[in-house]
Amino acid sequence: LPNGDRAYATYKGTGEFGGGSKGTYTWTGGTGKIAGIEGGGEYTAIELPSAAEGTFQGYSKLENHWKIP
Repeated sequence: LPNGDRAYATYKGTGEFGGGSKGTYTWTGGTGKIAGIEGGGEYTAIELPSAAEGTFQGYSKLENHWKIP
């Protein structure tokens, strides 16, 4: 986050390098104002054409829910 707080998650999914992936994630903790974050959701990672050999570009779509104590 812009103020330096961080959120941590674990991911489980399927896919191949170069083909994107789908799966789930679970928030496992955070720092600062988001310490104790809980929740998770589903993600879809979409790969874009590489700008240069040996590089990777892409983005992820998230279906997210969370709770901050």
